[in-house]
Amino acid sequence: MKTKAYPDWVEKYRTKGRTIKEKDGKFYLYSEKCVYDPRYKHKHVTKNVYLGRIDKDKGFIEARKRHAVIPSNMTSRVYGPYALFDYVGRDILERLERYFGKDIAEYIFTIASLRAAENTPYYGLEDTYEDSYFSCIYSGLSMSKASLSRFLDDLSSYRDQMIGFMREDIDNDDVLIVDGTNLLCGGHDISYRGFGYLHHHNYSSKFNELYAYSAKNHKPVYYRLAEGSIPDKTAFKDIIKESGIREAIALVDKGFNGKESLEELVGRKNKYIMALRSDTKLPSYITDDVSRSETDESFVVNGEAVSAYVVKREDHQLCVYFNSTIAAVEEAGYIDQMNKGIKGYTREGYKETRNRFGIYILKTNVTDFSLEKIYRYYKSRFEIEYMFDTIKNTLGYDKTYMHKDRTVEGWAFINHISIILTQRIYDLLLVNESRLSLHELFRKLRRVKVTRDITSGDDSYKLESIPKKTKLILETLGIDISSVS
Repeated sequence: MKTKAYPDWVEKYRTKGRTIKEKDGKFYLYSEKCVYDPRYKHKHVTKNVYLGRIDKDKGFIEARKRHAVIPSNMTSRVYGPYALFDYVGRDILERLERYFGKDIAEYIFTIASLRAAENTPYYGLEDTYEDSYFSCIYSGLSMSKASLSRFLDDLSSYRDQMIGFMREDIDNDDVLIVDGTNLLCGGHDISYRGFGYLHHHNYSSKFNELYAYSAKNHKPVYYRLAEGSIPDKTAFKDIIKESGIREAIALVDKGFNGKESLEELVGRKNKYIMALRSDTKLPSYITDDVSRSETDESFVVNGEAVSAYVVKREDHQLCVYFNSTIAAVEEAGYIDQMNKGIKGYTREGYKETRNRFGIYILKTNVTDFSLEKIYRYYKSRFEIEYMFDTIKNTLGYDKTYMHKDRTVEGWAFINHISIILTQRIYDLLLVNESRLSLHELFRKLRRVKVTRDITSGDDSYKLESIPKKTKLILETLGIDISSVS
């Protein structure tokens, strides 16, 4: 059957898979697809989806449907995530260019941004990249599985550049939180691979990632990989030596309470603040005097009253804190377990441990801080716990299936860039008192797109109409994306 001819300004939209319908002198564009219908055993059935209206002056007017199909003469790219990461990470890209050169820097920045925004595994990055505006700005990057594997392998040879990049984030007067986390390892030929107990996982193949986090600047600054069976405190010396940390204060977990680790710190003229384990045997005068009225300092943190005093030693001091709110909670918890007959909770144990409820003891060689300042710094350790939660739950970097040490090294560095960028976005939400989660923000920004008419001869993209709620979010965060770069 002969197709009805319409004016040229209408017919130019009749491309492959598209059909035009006229009603009351107006022209409408539909997608056209032939499929087999098994119900009627009919060879082909034509299905149409309304795409939009064609106007002589305005051209194609897209249907007001969120998931309308773009006409074949139009090309579309997801713009929102690119605009966000360009806004928060332009200086990161520039620093990467100084250490790795322009081409490698753009590769790193693009992968790190897409992995953070889309939560996409490496084998799915090719399609994500092609659909994103990143492919327009940083064009020609090969994102196939084989290409990415080679790139990660090659990137590992730039370890000196990685170290130099990270060292720029460390200030001499910084306060660093040092802690480690376990990551699952699916590869079998990785030397970092070890076996050990993982919370909720029994005994599994894993490796460790030790991190230094800046309490002063609220950002991750340095990481190092270690074999999964090696304790954090053993790998601790390596990160101190490699990072060149010399004068910063390290806030270390109670798991680092080893003479060798502390001597490494002090020997490099560093300072530390470290909690003693709750089962550490202490002189009787510490627990006997902790609730005395003659405390050196009293202050309030998060609505909780804290009393504190200091016990000085030759090369360090013990800062003893008593939090009455936490003491009441710990005591009630112990009594409850004891009354339920839980193993290990006895009347004798209660009498022996009740003097330790609500007590924090911090060992430190910092002598020029108040007791309150030392306490607040140590309590800020929750920030690195939040970062580890972001790594594992938000970004999905809790495991890797890389098969070589070199690719794991490249994988870890790109993850580090993703974490820095994500932290900046989280801080942006926090500063502007936004209740949005990172996932929700990224989801809404994916709806911000740009389009280009490939038949017009104009290579520039134009911003589509931004959904009202998304526009309000961008205004709240102070991000202007009204002009497409």
